[in-house]
Amino acid sequence: MPLKTSPVGHDVIVLGGGVIGCAIAFFLAKRGVRPLLVERGQLGSEATRAASGVVLPHPGGDTLDRLANESFRMFPTLVDELKDLSGVDPEYERTGRIDAALNEQEAASLRGTSERYTKAGISAEWLDGEAAKEVEPLITPSVTGGLYVPESACVSGGLLADAFAAAATTLGAEVRCNLGQVSLVTSGGAISGVRPPDSTDLAADTVVLAAGSWSTQTAASAGVRLEIDPVRGQNLRLRMPAGLRLSTNVYGDETILVPRPDGRLIAGVTIESVGFDSRVTTKGIRSIMERSTELVPALADAVVEQAYAGLRPASADGLPIIGRPNGVGGLIVATAHYRMGIALSPITGRLVADHIVDGTELPHEFRPDRGINGG
Repeated sequence: MPLKTSPVGHDVIVLGGGVIGCAIAFFLAKRGVRPLLVERGQLGSEATRAASGVVLPHPGGDTLDRLANESFRMFPTLVDELKDLSGVDPEYERTGRIDAALNEQEAASLRGTSERYTKAGISAEWLDGEAAKEVEPLITPSVTGGLYVPESACVSGGLLADAFAAAATTLGAEVRCNLGQVSLVTSGGAISGVRPPDSTDLAADTVVLAAGSWSTQTAASAGVRLEIDPVRGQNLRLRMPAGLRLSTNVYGDETILVPRPDGRLIAGVTIESVGFDSRVTTKGIRSIMERSTELVPALADAVVEQAYAGLRPASADGLPIIGRPNGVGGLIVATAHYRMGIALSPITGRLVADHIVDGTELPHEFRPDRGINGG
């Protein structure tokens, strides 16, 4: 059902100031809605700023791949629009990507992936070892080959969230941060707003829950069941040795090396089920550096400027949760983007805004009640 402007409070409250919540607030404001974006801490202070920021096309054909590619295509025009409205540069850059094979088994797997990209109409090329080193001279001399995807790009997750939020305020949104753990307010069996711990209730006819790994607890405050697990991902920010710079993203198994415009390099990542523990560990740092230097030996002399971690929200089936829970009026959930939050933020923001304003259907595969309570 299309949005009806609330006579009191705000049209929509977006609960969660990560990149997903900020994107939703922006696209709502762009559609003429007056959203209130509320965040328990600082904008993008959790998984968003800890992300590597990779944005890439997907060779599959399911709903997630289709939406990821649609989101991917939105970025160039979107970042220009955000810069104009907000004055914040998200540092979007088309860098290309090489998935490096260090043995014949990895090479065989990547050749198969290359064929999938080609069938999907995405530019990709299998390179032998010598050709891979021509594209990225710093890659290990022992590289067997590599899958090169020239359209791949990267963006600063934190700056993207900042740009979304600032652009949204330019268009009429309101942003409130540092509110603490906010709960949902119910009235007559429907969600009627949110309740900060040390403030009065904030009313709205529609609340969008986009609180990442904290969405489970927030939903539970209104008796709504969500199954989301926090997955810790550690990353390092490195300063390359003098005179050296990667020219493209380099992947290897779970290793991600992402050059940034200022000459730094993001190296990661870990995948750890440790609950709500977002601390950096020596084990994580050592693992990242061992894998990174295997791919790019010159990183042995890089300077570690920062080690950080974020908790990425994951559903049981790995798909995002986007939709209205059964039997709960006034609530829309948009969370569990796991490792694709940055990449899916444009399409998620647009889908949720279109649903609220026009009643456009959200992807059935992402409904909150799939496999839960008979949903």
